[in-house]
Amino acid sequence: MDIKNNNNYQWKQVILTFTIFGILMVNCSRKKNIEKSNIIESQITIIKPSFEFIQPNISTIIDTVKFVKLELSEKSIIGNINKVVIYNDLIYILDNQTYSIFVFNLEGKFIFKISKVGNGPGEYKRLDFFDIDNKNDQIVLTDLLGYWILRYDLIGNYISRKKIPFWLEGVAPVSEKGYIVYANYRDNKRIFEQEYNILYLDSTMKITKAYFPYNSSDFYNPRILFSTPQYGSFYTYNKKRYFFSPYKTQVYQVADEGLIPKYSFDFDGKNFNEEYLDQKTRLKDYMDFGDFYKLGNILENDNFVIFSFYEESTPIGHFGYYSKNSGTTICGAGFTMGENDFFHGSNIATYGSWIVAVIQPEDLLSWENDIDDHKTSPENNYIKLKKNIADHVTLEDNPILMFYKLKSF
Repeated sequence: MDIKNNNNYQWKQVILTFTIFGILMVNCSRKKNIEKSNIIESQITIIKPSFEFIQPNISTIIDTVKFVKLELSEKSIIGNINKVVIYNDLIYILDNQTYSIFVFNLEGKFIFKISKVGNGPGEYKRLDFFDIDNKNDQIVLTDLLGYWILRYDLIGNYISRKKIPFWLEGVAPVSEKGYIVYANYRDNKRIFEQEYNILYLDSTMKITKAYFPYNSSDFYNPRILFSTPQYGSFYTYNKKRYFFSPYKTQVYQVADEGLIPKYSFDFDGKNFNEEYLDQKTRLKDYMDFGDFYKLGNILENDNFVIFSFYEESTPIGHFGYYSKNSGTTICGAGFTMGENDFFHGSNIATYGSWIVAVIQPEDLLSWENDIDDHKTSPENNYIKLKKNIADHVTLEDNPILMFYKLKSF
């Protein structure tokens, strides 16, 4: 390379370096500087679970049980039930295998579905979350591959979509067609001067409130991964939205004016210690050792808080019911109906005073074999109802929904 060409090359490198530096400076100057919002003071109910690896007999507190078989047709083959919302007497189901929303009536008859995988208007690449905007009667879907939030009416007609402006792992609708979103410690440093785990967005995706600051650079080298609850970090009760996280013991009501603490779980000194969040190497060791409890799922109706939790170091889950009337908590590694029969189902929704659980066909059929082998007594009324539905199920069928009510305890 001659001197002239070498000088030209060097100048090009200098210009390129300054150009890149200028772009970075512009991007840095455009970072959003969001102020932290204040938690609203409120009276908090303490829920103190027990940790025994037992299966309590809850036959005396089960009031009513009914099973709903979801109609199976070419248009209603469900891969996996990820979330259920029952609204205006219709059952809305998110299937995160087929990326569809299935809608049934309360008897299990198929009504319609939303299944629009694609790249065009009204379409999505996949579905990660969904909910019902009960103030506007709209279905809200979240696509974290295309990073869209989409809205449909309650009979499946496309309305609109908005681009999600940063990384997140949870979405729920709030008033005035806005949203509350959960970042779950994702890397948003390119967007924000200060990252936050909870953000309120208005209908134009402008940030209006921010809670729970963190620094995502604390979670790299070594890399720390934070889990998300299977059914999401938001639930709805009495048309109000609530937020919880596996790494917090508090449950917050999502009000228009801000977050209001509602419940706090006391895991007897083994709550997740947030002091480790800004200690990189110690945090990795702490999470790998897993000597703390995390919330798995929370539901609520007028009389009970229904929850699950587990210790990070073990795969065994604990399940519980908290009575709002008496303050009593019943917990176990599962529950039985009578001495021998396991109380099947994974709690996934509430509907009025009903608690709704999902039962897989293979679990019912395996259980029925135990009945036939005289391993379980069919005298209990719950067992008779379950036997009746099991007699009409095949392995190819959709999952079964079990609706049940609890007596006061």
